[in-house]
Amino acid sequence: MLALSRLKEVLDYDPETGKFYWKVKTANRTVIGAEAGCRASIGYIRICIDGKFYYAHSLALYYVNGVYPPSCVDHINHVRDDNRVVNLRYATYKQNGGNRTPTSILGVSGVSWMKDRNKWYVEIGHNDKQHYIGTFSCLGQAVKARKAAEKKYYGEYAYKG
Repeated sequence: MLALSRLKEVLDYDPETGKFYWKVKTANRTVIGAEAGCRASIGYIRICIDGKFYYAHSLALYYVNGVYPPSCVDHINHVRDDNRVVNLRYATYKQNGGNRTPTSILGVSGVSWMKDRNKWYVEIGHNDKQHYIGTFSCLGQAVKARKAAEKKYYGEYAYKG
């Protein structure tokens, strides 16, 4: 594990922008003062220190709070390369999943059309179980019910989009 003292020795972190900058030359390609890291294929920024890769969002919380994230880090606004400390929070994998961007064509997870009943069906997953929320004639009511369930089950980690 990377020591906090080593992290602060090689990098400066700007909490306003969420960017890291090299303080010392750690490799042939390192330029002192240049922005550290590169975007990984999944959208997160990775930084190589002493031959090991670290995600910038984990390093940012570690740099500011002195505690390396025990499980994962949640990007509150869903922007994977926005590593401003105000956009990051420690989370469990379940909490992080509660703040997942919806993938349905409606833009709301857990709401689906029941063609045989001409109603909207609403459910939510929590603690490895699917919870039935209800059926609704109006899409707006179904979305409202889903949002209320997200607040109930996910709390502050509920998707805010």
